[in-house]
Formats: sequence, C-alpha cells, structure tokens
Amino acid sequence: MLLLLSLLLACDSKDDDTGRDDGTAGDGGFDCGYTSSELPLTEPTPLGVTGQQWLAVVLISDEQGFRYTDKGTADTVVTLAVSSTTETVTAWVSPEDTVDDDDCDPYLEVGAALALQTADGAFDEAVEGQVRSAVADSGTWTGEEAYAERGGSYTTTEVEPDEWEELTLGFRVDLGAGGSEGSVHLSGHRTLPDGTGEGFEGTVATWPVEG
Repeated sequence: MLLLLSLLLACDSKDDDTGRDDGTAGDGGFDCGYTSSELPLTEPTPLGVTGQQWLAVVLISDEQGFRYTDKGTADTVVTLAVSSTTETVTAWVSPEDTVDDDDCDPYLEVGAALALQTADGAFDEAVEGQVRSAVADSGTWTGEEAYAERGGSYTTTEVEPDEWEELTLGFRVDLGAGGSEGSVHLSGHRTLPDGTGEGFEGTVATWPVEG
C-alpha cells in the first residue's frame, strides 16, 4: 500500500537510514560534529574490529522467501549478494560520543553493490549503495535506482508512472551472520500547479517470509 503525502518542495530532504545526514547528525537529530577517516582493512576500527572482520559479516550472499505487499501477487524467492572491492572502510567518529549516550556513536561505512534477483523475474537488479553500522556484528545496506532503469519485469499498479516526474525504487537490506532481512520501496514526486510538491512512498515487498 502506498501513502500519498503533500509537501513543500523547499522542505523536501532525505536523511540516511542511520538517522545521520551526511555524517553530521546523530540519532537524536542534533549535530554531532562527525569527522571521517579512511582505514585500511587490516587496521582496528572504532567498533573494536578490523575493517576486514566487519566486511566478512556484512558482505554476504543469501536466499529467502520474498513477499509482496499486494496480496494478489504470489510469494517468490529472492537471491541476493552484497559485494565490494574496497581496500578501505570509512570510520566516522564524533567528539560528542560518550559511553552513556548513543546519539553520536562511531560508525563504519563502505560503498557496496547489491545484486538482487527474484525467481518470478520481477526484479533483476544491480544497484550501487552503502553499508553502514555502529556495531561490529551487522550492517545495513541502502541504495536506490530510477524506476525506469529497473532490470526486471516489475510494474507498479498503484500509480500511473507517466503522471509522476520522478519514480524511485529504494532497497534496504539488514545484514548479519544470520542472513538478511530487507524491503523494496517505491516513491515518487511531482510538482503541482501552485508550486508545491506531492509525493508518495510505500513498501513493494519484504523478506524473509514469516509464517
């Protein structure tokens, strides 16, 4: 199900899924004063592991049941892999970080590619994105692509694509030793005659299949 939203284009902004905007704002939404450094994979990171050890956890392949939010579409299987050829990871640290305050915790970030295919052919995607995490044993990959550039046969029935200036497919994948959990989202934007903006966002599918 898609949610229609009316918004002023001047107020339209997008933060990443960690709650940080370009590495400056913490989970509480205030400026943490983050600074970044590139660390070789063999060096310790602020999370207490080397970059190589962290990447071994988050750069995984997986296969799961895939469920569409449209109840009229049958479940299928998704196969995915998150990969990177990086030789460094980016460590973000804040002078505001304290033991008792989670708002400005250090975190790691790395560019990575998602290859995702569904058995029904609806999705066959190769998307560039980023993995981020403030803990050593997991990470979250996020990325997006233009709806018009999708690789599979998926076609939205919720909106008329020609009526929107911009349609985007967004992907989120939570990664860890136990495998992956994720979702596919569709969002759109257009400008109304009075100069304001209208948008929608909604979940297309999720995995794994529960029950």
